[in-house]
Amino acid sequence: MGIWNGWDIFVATLKTFSKYPAFNVPLLICWLVYAPTAIYLKYFLPYGALSGWQIAGIIVLVFVGFSLIISLTCLLLLEFIEQIETTGRVRVASAIGRVIWNDFLPSVPVADIWAAIWLGLTLIEVAISSVTRNSGRRQSFSMEGAAKTLSGYQLVSLSAAFFEALNRGVRMLAFLIFPAIAWEHDNTIKALKRGLSIAEAHKGELGAGVLLITAAAGLVFLPPFILFYVTDKTHTTLPDSVWLGVIIYCGFAWSFTILMEQLFTATLYRWHLDWEQRCRDASRHGLLEPRLNEVPCPAIMDHAAEFFH
Repeated sequence: MGIWNGWDIFVATLKTFSKYPAFNVPLLICWLVYAPTAIYLKYFLPYGALSGWQIAGIIVLVFVGFSLIISLTCLLLLEFIEQIETTGRVRVASAIGRVIWNDFLPSVPVADIWAAIWLGLTLIEVAISSVTRNSGRRQSFSMEGAAKTLSGYQLVSLSAAFFEALNRGVRMLAFLIFPAIAWEHDNTIKALKRGLSIAEAHKGELGAGVLLITAAAGLVFLPPFILFYVTDKTHTTLPDSVWLGVIIYCGFAWSFTILMEQLFTATLYRWHLDWEQRCRDASRHGLLEPRLNEVPCPAIMDHAAEFFH
């Protein structure tokens, strides 16, 4: 049943995305920060001139920084949803102000915990990766190499897919906590308890979401992967303009994937609250509590302003 419920949430998520594709824009801005940073770290950072502690500090700073940036972007998207539901339009300046003054501090510990787990999983993956062990010397920069790096093509393997699924699960768990901060204005401890309790109550739905969004991510990244595979096997050289187009496509694919994760967890959060209300109503009338699938799965953008009040 968790799989079917997860499918219902996934369908609702796709409908929300098709109705509000502009939600991709804040995440594309994240990509414009992420992409140059990843390229610099791989091709241009002078590792030989740095001590081990300096390299470790840079790595920790990068993971914490990007977890914070993505977290704040997702909180901004949640504020946009609330504005559309309550006023019918988006006020960007107001949403940014609410994120900075109301949501930022409670979200920092959540982002830090996520960053620590993300870094830990990455270090484990690097330690067992044959790609890393056989990398030998540092590669010189090329547009093709940059495209492969940003798409993750050079890390494709069963172990990489496993760790990507683990990272997605941890990320979506963090995303499940953010609605408690943005919509219910909970402090960090209360939001953590709220998000974790919902994840525990609906772990089947959350697991189904991880699998479905992983499959969707595989589909959207399939075209560049096919191009990489064909050019590698045929030793074909393509102009830099083609690889630049691939990089731009990967930016949209990455932002789509993260947006799907946040919309999925926000819909699950909303559905859980509807289910809780139905359970309270049933208890008052001496009826059996309904199962989650007996409560209609809500569209996260169904113009139900009373939800936010």
